[in-house]
Amino acid sequence: MPDVATSLYADNSTGISRLYVPLQLRRRVFDELHGLSHPGIRCTKQLVGSKYIWPDMNKDIAIWFRACINCQRSKVHLHTKTLLVQFLIPDERFTHVHLDIIKLHFVRRYKYCLTMIDRFTRWPEAAPMSDMEAETVARTFVNTWVSRFGTPQRLTCDREGNLNRGFFKLCLNSLVHI
Repeated sequence: MPDVATSLYADNSTGISRLYVPLQLRRRVFDELHGLSHPGIRCTKQLVGSKYIWPDMNKDIAIWFRACINCQRSKVHLHTKTLLVQFLIPDERFTHVHLDIIKLHFVRRYKYCLTMIDRFTRWPEAAPMSDMEAETVARTFVNTWVSRFGTPQRLTCDREGNLNRGFFKLCLNSLVHI
């Protein structure tokens, strides 16, 4: 790399000479190689790993790959899509709430966020969570939404396992004791 006044060391233990990259140059190495054609995460790890080495290299590459704006913009979703459901607009506010859980990358303590949106007013609420256990989700929903706006008549969520029957059972138990 031009314009760098740092000594580079090589690792020959595998029979292939790979340069050891100091901390201050790691992101630059990733950007140079990944920026050529923005390959997927597996190809990027192979490309960088074939020429360079450093501690926790795969972890660093995964973090930087997820933060690549160009890759996120052109990402192809291979997941099957289901038809959109047409929801009736409720007659009053806070009677129909949509729930979802978002994974927060690059956050240490709270790794998840419970999002809640009222169908009628489109009022959004978000609450951080340390895990996605049904008990945590139920407690967060009751403490954040129900305590302020009352119990909704209808809850809508995606088909992921996070908001499953266990969550609804815990919500009902919490509401019975209020």
